[in-house]
Amino acid sequence: MSPTWTVAVAVILVAMWVTWFSTFALIVRAASRWIAHHSAAIDIVSGLIFAVLGLVMAVEGAIELFG
Repeated sequence: MSPTWTVAVAVILVAMWVTWFSTFALIVRAASRWIAHHSAAIDIVSGLIFAVLGLVMAVEGAIELFG
C-alpha cells in the first residue's frame, strides 16, 4: 500500500473507533440511569433467579447422588 492509502485507512479506523466508543458510552450512560432507577427490582429478580438455579442444582445433585 502507498503511504497515502495507509494514512487514509488509519484515519478511517480512528473515525470508526471514535464513533463506536462514543455511541457505546452514550448507551451505557442511558442504561446506568435505568439500572440505578430500577435497582431494587433488579436485585429481587436476580436473587430469585439464583435461588431457583441453586435449588435446581441441589435437586439434580441429590438425584445423582442417591438416584
